[in-house]
Amino acid sequence: MGLSIKNEDVEARVRKLAEATGLGVTEAIDDAVRRRLQALEHDQETERARLHAAIETIRAKFGPFPPLDQEAIDEEMYDENGLPR
Repeated sequence: MGLSIKNEDVEARVRKLAEATGLGVTEAIDDAVRRRLQALEHDQETERARLHAAIETIRAKFGPFPPLDQEAIDEEMYDENGLPR
């Protein structure tokens, strides 16, 4: 398998990275891609934790939510013919 880089600027940056790290071009690309993927995964985990904390804050502030009464919801939203009110 192979990749064809058709952007001279990208190719130059990859070669510069390889030279700066002492790695071959393939290894430099592999390392850069792995690092970027790890950073993205970390960002996603951080965002997930932030959202979870926000949800817990809302739950603590407003208390437990009552269970939904689907029948009451349906009665409010639809008439006796099943059409929206």
